[in-house]
Amino acid sequence: MGDVSTPKWGLLSPGQPNLGVKLSYTHGSRCDGYTRRSTHFHFECDPLAGVGGPLAVYGDCEFVIRWRTAYACPRRPSTFLPILFWVTFSVCFYLVARFIYNIYFLKMSVDWESVPHISEIRWVGALILLVSEKLWNALQNAAPGIAERLAGLGSRSGGSNWGFGGADGGLRPVTVSSSNASM
Repeated sequence: MGDVSTPKWGLLSPGQPNLGVKLSYTHGSRCDGYTRRSTHFHFECDPLAGVGGPLAVYGDCEFVIRWRTAYACPRRPSTFLPILFWVTFSVCFYLVARFIYNIYFLKMSVDWESVPHISEIRWVGALILLVSEKLWNALQNAAPGIAERLAGLGSRSGGSNWGFGGADGGLRPVTVSSSNASM
């Protein structure tokens, strides 16, 4: 039928990937004096077919098995990462362009107040810190001893790391002892 150690995948039609894919096994035993046997599975895209099944088998030396299945249909690519990239790029471009405008055209001094929407940026930053600190405290209450384990992740040989620590739960250097570094 074909040598199963030499599978070859391809598209049914290179210009139209939505038609489906094919799997070919070639270089089988001799069918007649010259032709070697081969088997070609044509997995045709049918979104409603589910797993599907073979529809037709035909051929003498070269067997073709048509199989309609939803698994031969191209997957839709995720649009999340491209959208995230372009939104981030656009926001950064706006901030840089507006900063340059504030410096050169509005003659503002080069400091943080020249950054457009700095009060909103500070507010969002404070909100992120507040929420992360509340989550950290909730995690510490739910799993006692987690602070020591997480503080030791940054350095296995001891020394200072930054992390949440202390009675007030604020961000400060945390010293990792050698007993915690072995965890």
